[in-house]
Amino acid sequence: MENLELSLSSLGTICRHVAKSHNELTQYLSKQIWSQQDRQCILECVAKLLLEKDYTLLIARHLRPLVLDLLERNAERVKAGGKINHDLHERLCVALSKLLGVSPDAQAFAARYFNDAPPVFQRLFFTSEESSAVQYGPRRMKLRDLMGATLRFLQSDCAKFRMLWDWSPCVSQLLTSDVMVRGALEETQQLEVEKALVLANQGSVMWRQEKANKFTRGQVVSEDLSQNVVAVCGVVLPRIVPRQSEQRNPKDLVLVDSTCRNLRRLALAVASQKPVLLEGPIGCGKTALVEFMAAVTGHTKATEILKVQLGDQTDSKMLLGMYRCTDIPGKFVWQPGTLTQAVSKGQWILLEDIDHAPLDVISVLLPLMENKKLMIPGREDCIDVAPGFQFFATRRMYLSGGSWHKPQNSHAALLDKYWTKLQMGNMTREELKKVLISRYPKLTVVSERLLDIYCQLTGERHSDPDTSILPDDSQQLKSEDRGTSLEGRALSLRDNQTFAATRPSAVLLEQLAVCVAKGEPVLLVGETGTGKTSTVQHLARVTGLYALGVT
Repeated sequence: MENLELSLSSLGTICRHVAKSHNELTQYLSKQIWSQQDRQCILECVAKLLLEKDYTLLIARHLRPLVLDLLERNAERVKAGGKINHDLHERLCVALSKLLGVSPDAQAFAARYFNDAPPVFQRLFFTSEESSAVQYGPRRMKLRDLMGATLRFLQSDCAKFRMLWDWSPCVSQLLTSDVMVRGALEETQQLEVEKALVLANQGSVMWRQEKANKFTRGQVVSEDLSQNVVAVCGVVLPRIVPRQSEQRNPKDLVLVDSTCRNLRRLALAVASQKPVLLEGPIGCGKTALVEFMAAVTGHTKATEILKVQLGDQTDSKMLLGMYRCTDIPGKFVWQPGTLTQAVSKGQWILLEDIDHAPLDVISVLLPLMENKKLMIPGREDCIDVAPGFQFFATRRMYLSGGSWHKPQNSHAALLDKYWTKLQMGNMTREELKKVLISRYPKLTVVSERLLDIYCQLTGERHSDPDTSILPDDSQQLKSEDRGTSLEGRALSLRDNQTFAATRPSAVLLEQLAVCVAKGEPVLLVGETGTGKTSTVQHLARVTGLYALGVT
């Protein structure tokens, strides 16, 4: 379990700035030990303070990593009982608009919240009877505050919010006096100063990887957070709450030091909603890290995280989709590909070995990473990225000259400037020992001998940085002697041959060979993926020629 340590100095600073009428935190600062109930009360108090427009950025400045949890708590209060509490809704909208420029969590939360919540200016739609029925608190939000929040939402994502809401009631609010405009300008300048303070603050929330006690002092543990969020190495991420019948335990991942560092960096990239490229040698745990992140955030279904193994024969139609035949002759239906499904439904997608992707696949990914729009040629469709979409990719690194290098002359280099890169390495010998003993305690006695054999097979790639274990020349297997690659953590015994000589493919190959021998032009007819191009390329390879393909 992970501990999120709340600094007492931060809570003390918040208490000094908050008026006594709002301050319920003082009673907890004098306590030596916080029970679970105390921690819940503290988080509830801070969540209420977040809705006060004068203290929103103050809370964000000192408790920045907990912003998502506080927003989720307030969203539950707004929608409690199946009805919208319009007073809390307006306060949450104003607070959320102030957080858009300082917290990526707020941007992602806004996209999810307004999918089933009314607009900021919902009171303009009310009739006099409906308005009198709404119960507002003693500090009701002014209409000017709501209009300012509306403007900030438009400035953050105009394309989304201008289509999401009906703006007709706002036309009458365009006529205003110069005094109000000047007041709004001064408030905007003050808001920019407060935002700068939030971004300049490094945050006082730390995390520790240890088992939490039932009673703590100055700490909030993972169990205290809202059920809609989860803490991953100190980073709070949104979580899909599965149904009771769908709940699964995530795969065990032994959190050694290097794994914790990589997991935290991955969580930060996911929180910022940026595409992530995991680079590292074969077998260093790139895919396992993404799968573990998906499991702890609730993406447990096979449809919630899609994985695609790329290769030089991968067609962009597999990612985008294609028309397929139906039982009715002459009728075709559109079947979306994996990337189209992930973008339109807000799912996670992992493209493995992005360095092997052909140019047409890269051309599909470019506009998606540049503009967050997926273009489908031939259908004139432009799909906007749905909330929750997350793009992962992996790239292998190869050992050359004593250091790891990425593949050269790869089309994937066109995407390099758009990635948030996460470079991973092999575990050290000590970390491998921790993993081995943790997963298989009965092998503790022979763990050193097993590691000796393993490191010998993998070419000493797991040695500690400060030590170098050099085996005898007689025991070291060289790649040129065996004709295979010993890179990574497993022996790579694959042949470059990727053509399966089944009976249908052998018949087609024989027919092609006869046509080539006779010098006759050949037209291959068939659906996508039946092996037309692969057969021609295989024939060219075995005859020592090079097949030049033009689409």
